[in-house]
Amino acid sequence: MATALALSIGAVVLLALGSVITINWWTNLQNLKELASSRAVLAAEMVELYVRGHLEPAEYQLEFVGRALETDRLDKENTEEVQVFLTGALAAAPQINALIFWDIDGVETVISQDQDLQELDTTVRDVRNDPLAQELFEWGREAKEMAWGDVVYVPTVDSSFINLSRPVHKGDEFLGVLTAAISIQELSAMTDEVSNLFNATVFVLEGQDYVVAHPYLVSSHEEISTESPLAKIGHVGDLVLSQFWSAEQIPAYQAAAQRGVEVRELTLADQHYLLLAKEVDVFAPTSWYVGLWVPAEQANEAFRRTRLSAIVTIAFVVLSVVVALLVGRRLATPIRRIAESARHIGALEFDQAKALPASAIKELDEQAGAFNRMLVGLRWLETYVPRNLVTRLMRQSSALDFPSEERELTVLFTDICGFTAMSENMKASEIASLLNDHFALLGSCVEAEGGTIDKYIGDALMAFWGAPDEQPDGAQRACRAALAMEHAIQQDNAARLERGEAPVKVRIGLHTGPVVVGNVGAPGRMNYTIVGDTVNTAQRIEQLAGQAGDDGGEVQILASGDVIAKLLNRDIGTEYAGEFNVKGRVQPVAVHHLKQSEA
Repeated sequence: MATALALSIGAVVLLALGSVITINWWTNLQNLKELASSRAVLAAEMVELYVRGHLEPAEYQLEFVGRALETDRLDKENTEEVQVFLTGALAAAPQINALIFWDIDGVETVISQDQDLQELDTTVRDVRNDPLAQELFEWGREAKEMAWGDVVYVPTVDSSFINLSRPVHKGDEFLGVLTAAISIQELSAMTDEVSNLFNATVFVLEGQDYVVAHPYLVSSHEEISTESPLAKIGHVGDLVLSQFWSAEQIPAYQAAAQRGVEVRELTLADQHYLLLAKEVDVFAPTSWYVGLWVPAEQANEAFRRTRLSAIVTIAFVVLSVVVALLVGRRLATPIRRIAESARHIGALEFDQAKALPASAIKELDEQAGAFNRMLVGLRWLETYVPRNLVTRLMRQSSALDFPSEERELTVLFTDICGFTAMSENMKASEIASLLNDHFALLGSCVEAEGGTIDKYIGDALMAFWGAPDEQPDGAQRACRAALAMEHAIQQDNAARLERGEAPVKVRIGLHTGPVVVGNVGAPGRMNYTIVGDTVNTAQRIEQLAGQAGDDGGEVQILASGDVIAKLLNRDIGTEYAGEFNVKGRVQPVAVHHLKQSEA
C-alpha cells in the first residue's frame, strides 16, 4: 500500500508539475492568461471538492443505515438496536452532527454529537403530532431517493443545519425517513481550515443573498433565526464578499467563465482583490456558489513564481516520490492495525483486538477514537453474551432470528451443597470470588466438550448439548464434561485444603429428552435458551444426590437412564442407583451414578 501511494502521488505530482513545465516553456502572455483561468477553475473546483468531501459522507451513511432497515439487517421495532446502529454510523462520520430516524409509528430517534466529537447523545421522542414529522412522512411516502432540504434553524442549540433526508421503503411498506444534519458552524470550520490552506477566504453562498459557510460563521451569528436560518451576505462582516456581485468581471478569465467559474475584480480602500465562484446545484433545493477571494497581488505573485517553478520541478518530483513513500508507509501503518484488529473482531476475538493509538492526522485520530470506543463497547458486550454461542449461531445461519423448534438434548445442572451455610460468614467480595472461580472451572469443562452454558442461577450452572449444533454424541459429551468437573473440583479442593479453606461439594444431574430450543424473550432482550419438562427433570435429578446413596464424595454425579441409553461407548463407568420419584413426573426416574471407567 505504501508503494502504491508513493507511485500514485508521484505520478500525480509528475503529471501536474510536468504540465506546468510545458506551459512555462511553450506559452506566451496569452497562454499565461489561459493559465490564470485554469488556476481559477482549479481553485474553485478544489473548494467544491472540499465542500463535497464534507457533505457527501451524509449520503453514504444514510444509504448504509437505510439499506440495513430495508434488508432486515436492522429491525426498526428494536429501538435499542436502531440506536446502536445509528451511533456506529455517526461515529464513522464526524462531519455529521446528528442522525435521525423518523419512524412512521411516530417515534423520532436522534443520535447527536457535539462539535468536539467527545460525546454522543441519544434522544427519543413522540412526534405523532409534530407538523415537521408529518411533512416528512408525506414526502417520504412518494419519494424514491434521498434529497437535500432547506437549511433549518434549531433554537435549542442556536444553530442552523443543512439536512439530507432519505425515505425508507421495505418493499411496498413505508417505514419512515432517515435524516442527517450538518451544522453551518461545522461547514464554516471546514472553510476556515481550507482558507488557511489556500491563504485565501473561502465561502459558500445560497443564491446571491445568503451565506451558508464562512470563516466568520464558525460561531453562531446573532441574526440567524427560525425565520432567517442564514445570514445575509452583507451582514457577515466580510466587506469584500459583500460586494461580490457588484464587482467587475475580468475579461481575461473568459475561459474560466466558459467552465462555470466567475472571476471578478474589486478595488476597496486602494486594495485590489480577486474573487471567484462556481455554481453548485447538488446540496440544496436552490443553487449554491462555492468560491474564494484573495488579494490581487497574491495571485499575480503566484503567476510570477510559475515561471521559476520549471527550474526545480524535476528535483521536486523526485523528492515528492521519496516523501510520498515515507508518508505512504506512515499512513499504511494505522490502516494495517485497523485491518488486523478488524479481523480479530470479525472472529469475535475481542481480547486479541488492540486499541489504536492516537494520530497526529486529524482524520486518522478521529477514526482511532471511534474504533476504540466501538472496541470498548464490544468487550463489554462480550461479558454478557457468550462468545462461543454467538460463533456457533453465526455458523448456523446468517439470519438474526432463530425460530423455536423441538429437539432432543442432554441437559446438565450443577449445584454447590450447603452453599447458604458456607456463605453466611463470608464477605460479598469473597462470595463473588468463590463463585467466579467455581464457574470458571465448570465452564471450561462444558466448553471443552462443545456444550452451551445456558445460565447461572445463584450457585448453580445449567448447560446443554445438541444445539445450536447437531451433536449425535451429546449425551457422551455431557457425561465427559461432568466427570471433568469432578476431577477439576477435586484438584481445586486439594488446593483449598492447603490454604485452610473448606472444600466445596457439588451435585451434578443429567437428563436427556425433548426440549423447545430457540430465541426466547422480549424484542429488546433475547436469550437463546431451552425450556421444557426435560430441563425440570435434569434439575430434580441433581437434587436427588444424597438420596441415591454414594453421598460421601466431593462430587456426586447422577444421570437418568435416558442419558445412559444414549452413550455410544463405555469409556464412562456407570452404577445403577435405583428408581426415584421426582416432582412433576408421574413415573419414577431410573438414576445411575457416573464414574470414571477403570479401562
